[in-house]
Parts: sequence; C-alpha cells; structure tokens
Amino acid sequence: MFGTVECVISGILEAFPRGLPQKRVLITLGVCLVSFLLTIPFVTEGGVYLFQLLDWYSSSFNTLLIGCLECVVIYWIYGSEKFGKDIQMMLGRPPPTVLRLLSSYVTPVILCAALIFSLFGYDPPSYGEYLYPESAKTMGILLAVMFSIPIPVMFMYECLRKKGSLSQRVRLASQPTPDWGPLYDQTDIGLTLLSLTATAREAEAETR
Repeated sequence: MFGTVECVISGILEAFPRGLPQKRVLITLGVCLVSFLLTIPFVTEGGVYLFQLLDWYSSSFNTLLIGCLECVVIYWIYGSEKFGKDIQMMLGRPPPTVLRLLSSYVTPVILCAALIFSLFGYDPPSYGEYLYPESAKTMGILLAVMFSIPIPVMFMYECLRKKGSLSQRVRLASQPTPDWGPLYDQTDIGLTLLSLTATAREAEAETR
C-alpha cells in the first residue's frame, strides 16, 4: 500500500515540478485524505459486495490492458535502447539483455493473450451464491471503462495538438519529445553521478 501511495504522490509532484515539490507534505496529506474518504464505503455492511464488484471489473481488465500498453509504449515507441540508457544513467549499469527481451516480446504477448481470454471467458459477477443485478453489472463496466478512458483521450489530445495529416499527427504523437528522459541526463549532476558510480564499481572490483 505504501508503494502505491508513493507512486501517486510522485506522479503528481513530477507533473508539476515547479511549485509542488516544496509542498510534498501537503500533497501527501491530501492524497491520503482523499484515499481515506473514497474507501469508507468499503467498510460498511455492503462493502464486501462493492469490493467484489470493483475487483471483478477493474482489476483484471485494466491491469492487463495498462500493463500491455506500458510494455509497448516504453520498449517499442520510446525504444528499448533509450530506456536502457536511462536505466544505465540512473543505476550505473545497463539492464540485462534477458529483461529487455522479456519486456519487449514475451510479456506483451502474454498480457495480450490473457486480456483476450478474459474478455471471451467473461462471467457475470457473483459473491458466493449472490448474483449481482443488471444495474451493478452496468456500473462495473462503466468503472472499467472509466479507468481506461484517459489513455485514448490523451492520445487524441496529443494528436490534435500536432500539425499535418492524420498519419503525420499519429506518428508525431507517438514519438517522445527531445527533452524526455531522466532529469539529470544532460546536467553536470548526472555526469557526476555516472562518474562516481563507475569509480565505486572499479574500487569494488579491485577489492574482489
């Protein structure tokens, strides 16, 4: 749970790097307070039925879809070579070749196949012997769509911002901007970190 909250907080701070990092405590408090308020219905008498409905529709479908898209965007659109260099800059060593192959080919195929099988093998939600009404099924489907709808909406927004024909806009919207990447990649701090990391690894190798 701590990792999930920290991921949300980091995403908010990085989206607005100029003013919010100095207010990290307030952002953390706000995220925790909103999360607390949103989860109150799940501790009521009917909370287990809400939880089951949410888990039934949102967890399986959205997790597989977003995971597959992440692999495609990072390793195919952004590029596995660029991503490997980013990791090397941050950790001081490139990612293993096996990891790149699995993330580029094996993982997307498995996630896509699991997503297709989950759609074709759909069963109505249930909790024990209780069968959910049609209104609950509709609400579950709307929840699943709501969690995924920002992806095509933002893609369309980026396409509309570009100039040219439809194919040119799609191609430009699918390419990373020149300044995309780790923050310290083009700074003296980044070069210093690389130098210190390399020196530490050389010293470690000599002691061995």
